[in-house]
Amino acid sequence: MTATRILGALLVAVAPIAAAERSVEIAPTVGYRNGATLDASSAGTGGAEASASWSWGLSFGWWVRPDGWLEVIFDRQTLDFEPDAGSAARPFDIDVDYLQFGGGYEPPRAGLRPYVTAAFGLSRYGADPGSVSDATGLSASIGGGFKVPLSSKALLRLEARGFAVITSSSTEVVCGPGCSFSFSGSGFWQVGLRAAVAFRPGGAR
Repeated sequence: MTATRILGALLVAVAPIAAAERSVEIAPTVGYRNGATLDASSAGTGGAEASASWSWGLSFGWWVRPDGWLEVIFDRQTLDFEPDAGSAARPFDIDVDYLQFGGGYEPPRAGLRPYVTAAFGLSRYGADPGSVSDATGLSASIGGGFKVPLSSKALLRLEARGFAVITSSSTEVVCGPGCSFSFSGSGFWQVGLRAAVAFRPGGAR
C-alpha cells in the first residue's frame, strides 16, 4: 500500500468525525527518527546500516472530554541503507510506515500545555529496490510533549515519541540478486522527535 493510499484511507475514515464534531485537530507532522542495523542473511557477508533520517506524517484527533482526545496517526520514514565495506550488495532504501489509533491526555490550562499520548496499530516495511517478507506487523507507540497556542485555530505541537514493532518474527529484506538482509527477535523499535502546526477548524475549545 502506497503512502497516498494510506493517507486516502485515513481521510475517508475520519471525514464523518470531522463533519460531526467541531473540536478536532488536524496536524501535518515532520520528525526525525533513529536509524537501524540489519544483519546479512548469508554467512561471511557484512551487514547494512542506515543513519537517522527525517520522517513525515499526518495526525487527526478529536476531543472526547475536556482533558482527553482520540487520535489516528500516520508516520513514514525512509531509511537509506549502506552495506558494510567490502560487501557486494548495493545500497537500498526501506520505508518504515506506522498507522495507529490511540489517545492523549492534556490537563486544561492556559498557555503552554503538556500532554502524553499512546497508540496501537500497524507497521509496514517496503524496500526499494527489492521486497520485504512479513512486511506488515503490529506496533505501538508512546509519547509526550507540549502544545503552544498560536491563534484560536492553530497551535504548535512538539513531541517525543517511541515506536515499537511488537510482532515476534524474523523479517527478511531482499534488495536484489545476492542482496539479502534480515532483522529478527521480539521486535523493532525507534525513538524520534516530531513537530507540527495543528489546525482546529472549529476554533479553540
